[in-house]
Amino acid sequence: MAYDPTATPTAPRSDAALAGTKGNDAVGPFVLNLCPVAEPLAIPQPRSSELNRFQFFCSRGLEGNVEQCWLHMGYFSTRVEAEKWLIFLRRIYPQAFVTQADVTFAPEHHATLHMARRRERLP
Repeated sequence: MAYDPTATPTAPRSDAALAGTKGNDAVGPFVLNLCPVAEPLAIPQPRSSELNRFQFFCSRGLEGNVEQCWLHMGYFSTRVEAEKWLIFLRRIYPQAFVTQADVTFAPEHHATLHMARRRERLP
């Protein structure tokens, strides 16, 4: 299914939480990094009308000397759109965060980014 940047998610939105996005950070594509997974998974694609425009997929990268896999949801044309979905999906995926797709899949940034996000969530 092709990505439709004009479609609107049905997830709750909070414009106050989304304020302050500017510059190149406002234009995607963006992905939601949902959670770490033990190994790459075969992920059935959604059938619901709200989700069928998205792709769910895994990536793998090194975090230190350990290979880490992540479950992702993409693609979003703007960070604002991705953040709207993040608000809704954090109930299910508390470790979720948004990145630009090119950063998510750039090997030199992948491990650093995920390790930084993990440290942010430590008590």
